Amino acid sequence: MSLVPLPNFTQNLQNYTPKSFWKRPEGPFGMVVLVALIVGAGVGLYVILPFLITLLTNTLYAGALAAVLIAVLWLAFNPTFRAAVRNLFQYMVRWFASWVVETDPIGILRNNLDDMKKAKSDLDQTLQRFAGSDERLQRSIAAKNDEITGLGHKAAKAEQMAGAATDPMEKERLMLERQTFLEKAGMLMQGVKQLQALEDQTSKMLHTFQHWSQIADSKIQRTENKVGFLAEQRKMILDAKATLGVGQRLLRGNPEQLKMVDMALDYLEEDTSRTLGEIREFSRYTDKLLTDDQIESGAAADEAAGKFAEFSQKLLTDGNQPAGADMIEIPGIAAPEPLRMPRPAAGPQGTGSDYDNMFK
Repeated sequence: MSLVPLPNFTQNLQNYTPKSFWKRPEGPFGMVVLVALIVGAGVGLYVILPFLITLLTNTLYAGALAAVLIAVLWLAFNPTFRAAVRNLFQYMVRWFASWVVETDPIGILRNNLDDMKKAKSDLDQTLQRFAGSDERLQRSIAAKNDEITGLGHKAAKAEQMAGAATDPMEKERLMLERQTFLEKAGMLMQGVKQLQALEDQTSKMLHTFQHWSQIADSKIQRTENKVGFLAEQRKMILDAKATLGVGQRLLRGNPEQLKMVDMALDYLEEDTSRTLGEIREFSRYTDKLLTDDQIESGAAADEAAGKFAEFSQKLLTDGNQPAGADMIEIPGIAAPEPLRMPRPAAGPQGTGSDYDNMFK
């Protein structure tokens, strides 16, 4: 019985490679669709890119503004920061005030004096107004008192005439007129009473303002005298300070310039020491040269003196050498015989004269 071999599925599965999507029949269509999508996305991005840039920029600006706002609010609500800012502000104000005071203290006093004079001028104007009001009230009160007196005389006259009248109607008219005069006088007296109270108050305030004016005049005069004295004193102090500054610059000197002066003195001291050392060293060197030269000169002089002494001795003892005058020949005159002096025995032949041998 023959066996039919079965197919080897395991070996076929191992050599099997599935096709990718792009190699399948739908692959080209998918590639076209993909390219179309990419192109569409690029076009769409190009169209909406300005909007995206604007949106992104606004978003960044909004984020930065929000961060700044949060930082400012945090600093504003931070008690430590508020205390630091308050102290810094107070320090700056105090520093500025101190700078102004130190710059021109007399000017500040004079400004205060000008303010006092201006306030005094306002007080004088108010005083003049109150004085005018008081004068008008007094005149009004005096006029009303005169009118009241006249009305009293009129009422008395009307009463007198009513008593003498025989006609009842005339008598009634005169009595009514008398009553009118009295009522008007009463109203005027009431007004005078009110005006008098107002005048009393005005007069009291006027006296108070006059008192203040006198005090202000005295205070302004004292302040002006004090400012003048302090200004003169300040002028002398500034002159003294200027002189003191000159003296300090002269005696103390400029610190930076003094540093340069110290460096210059150190350099001079060092250069002087170095120069003196070089001079001493050169002096020792020259002394040595002079000493050596003196030694050589002395030795040469001693040697020359010995040789000359030896030569003189030889001249005295050498009688065979003619004198220089004897060696001169005169025509017609025979040369005298040279004076011959005893001489020692001649030396070895070929040694030459003693003069020739002296400096050998």
